[in-house]
Amino acid sequence: MRRLPTRMGGAVLAVALAWGPAVAEDALIPARVQASVREAVDVGGRVGVVIGYHRQGRSAFYAYGSTAVDGGRPVDPDTIFEVGSVTKLFTAETLAAMAVAREVELDTTLAEIWPERRSVEEITLGELATHRAGLPPDIPAGALIGNDEAALLAALDSSSSDAAIDYSNAGMAILARALARRTGGSTAMLVERRVSRPMGLDSTGYAPAAPARLARAHVGGANISDTRPQTADIARGAGGLHTTARDLMRFLAQHIHRQTGGSRATIELALSGQDGVPLGWQVHEQDGRRIFHHSGDANGYQAFVGFHDAEGGVAVVLLTNSSEQDGLQNIALHLLDPAVALPAFAPRPSPAAPGAFDGRVGTYVIEGMESGNRIAFVDLGASLGYVETTPDGQLVRRARLEESAPDEFSLPGTPVRIQFQESGRVRMTVGEQIMHLISQN
Repeated sequence: MRRLPTRMGGAVLAVALAWGPAVAEDALIPARVQASVREAVDVGGRVGVVIGYHRQGRSAFYAYGSTAVDGGRPVDPDTIFEVGSVTKLFTAETLAAMAVAREVELDTTLAEIWPERRSVEEITLGELATHRAGLPPDIPAGALIGNDEAALLAALDSSSSDAAIDYSNAGMAILARALARRTGGSTAMLVERRVSRPMGLDSTGYAPAAPARLARAHVGGANISDTRPQTADIARGAGGLHTTARDLMRFLAQHIHRQTGGSRATIELALSGQDGVPLGWQVHEQDGRRIFHHSGDANGYQAFVGFHDAEGGVAVVLLTNSSEQDGLQNIALHLLDPAVALPAFAPRPSPAAPGAFDGRVGTYVIEGMESGNRIAFVDLGASLGYVETTPDGQLVRRARLEESAPDEFSLPGTPVRIQFQESGRVRMTVGEQIMHLISQN
């Protein structure tokens, strides 16, 4: 018996806060589950949490917390969140819809999409959607920084012939670009026309359907909405989608019941997949049930969706506007499988003490590229900030760094890692490329 994954990614920081009233539509969601959601916010420091539950043809929601740490409003089933890698389900189902319409096939090769790249003639769209194309896990840094399709396709040069499932953000991003190239449209347009609109998902898209309903992104209890990097167009197959708990529950319910309609064939193809592997979905066999699921972390947002069609069908949606490393996802897993215990939430550590980042704050350049961009590390109080500017002072990127280990930080949404070494040197790793930073102080 295989167990579902039990952790959402993220960082553990900052302070615990108290929030306003919860929103509950009915009593379908057990009281102990509602209490666990409240504990995640009141004790664990989550900013807002919305959970949706579908069982035996009924759906209910429970929401607790706020859209922002300061000046927010209570979250509810129609609050909009970014959902990270849950986006991959919509990319895969766009492929399924296009295959049903005979615009492509699962066996369509990338060489048919990009004839100039004959070296990838064996890689198919179906293999990309099932993570069996042997591609690296990360989207190349150059593709993200420059929003560059050529840099993204360079990941294909690292493909292996191994057909084992190997989760790849690069593969899903390439799949979205391939579908867009085949139709001449954009990824956003394809997802809307082939998935969101046919399924009645009115609040789902790459831009918030109603900005006033958008929950703000938080890391460590701090609002990072104004500093977090946005998902580049080139990466939209792997992330960047915005949606609500109500839309996601509608999406899952259609996968359970598969009633007659324009999306039924798309859903059936997505779930049957290729060679028995579903398109986009991760699957676990558990106690005779086949549980389809996916999670996502979007630098200040986290999401989980899952369902099985046993016992009349059970589905769960969990959305939060905080990136943390705790047991929150176990709340959703408990509803799918009561054998999974509800989590306990410990109070979060206090913010960094004054002066905690002394010795790190300052302005740097890349060794060997001294005339290039300037990188400044700034003290944000609870964390360290990253500010990159051109030589003439134009802003390139501003973000809050996440501490992954003592003296080691990551730049959210990118493959950039920064290490402050005992020697006083600063090492920056971009993917597999290692560079050193020289202080300009």
